[in-house]
Amino acid sequence: MRDMDLNNRAIASMGYYVPYAKKNTLIHKINIFLSKDILYIFVFFIAITPMQFSFSKLLIPFAFIYTSIIFFLERKKLSGILIFLSILWLMINIIAFYRSISLNVTSFPYAFYMQFLRLFLAYMIMSILGDEFFFTLEKWLYKLSVLSLPFFLLETLFRPLFYRVSSYLNFATIIDQKILGGWYGGFYTFNAWSAGRNSGFMWEPGGFAFILIFLIIFRFYQNSLKIDKHIIVYFICLATTLSTTGILVGFLLLLTYLVSKSRNVFPILLIPLCIYIFFVQIWELEFIGPKINMYLYNLNLTWQVGVGSAYTLRLNRVGIFYYAIKQSFNYPLGHGVFPVLGYIDEFGEAVSGPNSYATVVVKWGWLGLILFVSGIWNASKKMFNRYNDIVKLLIALSIAMTLFSNTLDNNLIVLCFLLYPFAISNNPLNNTYYSQLS
Repeated sequence: MRDMDLNNRAIASMGYYVPYAKKNTLIHKINIFLSKDILYIFVFFIAITPMQFSFSKLLIPFAFIYTSIIFFLERKKLSGILIFLSILWLMINIIAFYRSISLNVTSFPYAFYMQFLRLFLAYMIMSILGDEFFFTLEKWLYKLSVLSLPFFLLETLFRPLFYRVSSYLNFATIIDQKILGGWYGGFYTFNAWSAGRNSGFMWEPGGFAFILIFLIIFRFYQNSLKIDKHIIVYFICLATTLSTTGILVGFLLLLTYLVSKSRNVFPILLIPLCIYIFFVQIWELEFIGPKINMYLYNLNLTWQVGVGSAYTLRLNRVGIFYYAIKQSFNYPLGHGVFPVLGYIDEFGEAVSGPNSYATVVVKWGWLGLILFVSGIWNASKKMFNRYNDIVKLLIALSIAMTLFSNTLDNNLIVLCFLLYPFAISNNPLNNTYYSQLS
């Protein structure tokens, strides 16, 4: 124990985070809040909360400036990947801009600049926090996940009451939810268009499933792929989302656990049993097999989402992926932030849908899609480098499937994950220390 204390002090003296270092002075706590805790607050408000607030457009620029100050004060280094992505993004948008002049596009949209800010912000946060990002974020969100279960039970039993209190709790809720009677209370979302499914602290059940899958992977990373109370809570929450992708990926993560313990005979015997249960029992559930078949049979079915004139035309997640790939053969370099000409030719106006790969291929082109997919593999390989390739592949597939069903290419947590292999070089001792703990 004494040797560990001395080791902790030595690492802490070099400016790295040490979970067991005893520093309880007020000055130290303020310093930790200003240099670390506030970064998690940025992540929560930018990547997680569905809260609507008046200064939302200023949040990312402010977070970028604030994080940049910490980044340079701590003498962190920028990675060449950021320079490459910045040049690629600039070139894609210049080409798309001139291609879109016929559509009366006369300037670069706000989203063009925000892409730079999000990429650099994610990299800087990971550079400052290192592996602590996964540990601390998981610890915070575990408590909110636990809290979601009793609230979801109450919602299930007393749903009319949840509708009645909407007018008192929807002051920070997006307009679509307000109209339907939903609300967001800072720690729980009553989702009026998905009543009966647990949205937790996220914007909707699919979003909650997304964060739960990432939390399971983060927890697996820090506790050497063991099942503990955190993992059990996450799986229970995942079941209450009734998310098609969430349930599918949940089985994949369970398979990952069994494979990681495959040196014993019993886990090996459980693998075919789990596969049998899934295809014979789970696949027949209404929100699994039948729902997937519905997506496949309705590729070109569109519907309107929004209020008044501010509506958007939507496709389902399989349909938007199909048409994104289809139009990308005509414009393989991508459209950046400008209108997707293939969508306009096909439907008469722009369309959207919940699929990260569709968004990436229309924005970044085929090169961007290849980088995105390879980024998932590289990050999975880096985090689980002590395990065999099958475990790494299953983790990567879990992330890949999650992103297929949600538009999360610009989500700050996803970007932090993808840039982790590059940013962690700014925290070599921090990375080594946590690897020894896990």
